[in-house]
Amino acid sequence: MRKPLSRALLVVVGLLLGLLAVEGGVRLGAYDPMVSQQGLLGAETKRGDCVQPAPYMGYQLVPGGCGANALGFKDTEPPAAKPPGSKRVLVLGDSITEQRAYVDMLELILTRRLEVPVDVWNMGVTGYSVLNELELLRHRALDLEPDLVVLQLCLNDFGITPVLFEFEGDLFWLRARTGAMDRLGLWLFERSALARLIKLRTASGAMAGVGDPEHEAAVAAALVEMQRLCQQRGIPFEVVLFPTLAARERWATSEEWTYTRFLELSATHDIPLTDLTPRMLGGPVDDLLRYKGDPVFAELDAKLATWGLDPAAAGLLRGMDPRMLGLGKNIQPHQYQDTTHPNFLGHYLAAEALSDKIAPQLEPAP
Repeated sequence: MRKPLSRALLVVVGLLLGLLAVEGGVRLGAYDPMVSQQGLLGAETKRGDCVQPAPYMGYQLVPGGCGANALGFKDTEPPAAKPPGSKRVLVLGDSITEQRAYVDMLELILTRRLEVPVDVWNMGVTGYSVLNELELLRHRALDLEPDLVVLQLCLNDFGITPVLFEFEGDLFWLRARTGAMDRLGLWLFERSALARLIKLRTASGAMAGVGDPEHEAAVAAALVEMQRLCQQRGIPFEVVLFPTLAARERWATSEEWTYTRFLELSATHDIPLTDLTPRMLGGPVDDLLRYKGDPVFAELDAKLATWGLDPAAAGLLRGMDPRMLGLGKNIQPHQYQDTTHPNFLGHYLAAEALSDKIAPQLEPAP
């Protein structure tokens, strides 16, 4: 009797030691999503007063909470009424837009260029996909009297980003298809790098979208519907597409597929699209990476010259809020490089290209 018990005990101990070894390997190898994905479990994502469930969109930032304005977006408080003679541009998007930098730069550039007040409203929310953005446009944005609507896309927008937030107690929610974790699952998620890795890999696989014909068709239909809704009200609609900040040969297959698919949709349905890929990948792309650890304005004039930018851009950039230009904390040497979110120079390139495209549509009537 003792031998089977001893063997069972040895098996259990062996399994526990094996799990501990794998846990240590995940931590030492920097595969822990809590470490390697900056902000995934950051204070603003985790706190229940920052994110809440919302009709139609699924979730939203809490109005007035954690840097959000009364509308629930990271921007200044909107005026009670649209000022006479002004122009209003709404920018919908994900975490790239939520960072707000290119939105504010676009407002400055358009106001100087058109010589009329231009309000560019940031309506980006981390994790939003085209499906969320369609509902945001349909149920909220179109009632805000826009003169033009911009939709920001990137190369994960045929997928659904897992978004974690605390609501009604201490449960973290993975929005979209996975639902909520139970108490034991949450306990493990908070304490084990291995549990986090398994949970998020499983969630990402279930929600990736690419390779799922039904989901791909839904995203394509949502993009076309957004254009139709704007056209129905006589509002110009523009898509701006951010590339992955790496040489094309280093893009994942899903990124290359997504890029090609968005270009096809633009051409097939005559959807105006500002493709930032040639501009952002046409110079030393390392200059645009977000977590370089350099001072914000280090070698700014030289970098502007390298990218063929007007020296006046230096004045505009130096006049902005340094906290915004920081765009997050410096990444640690063992962490992965963020190739999705550009730094402030990448945001400026986006604002410049977008202003060239949409300024003629905002010209005041003679």
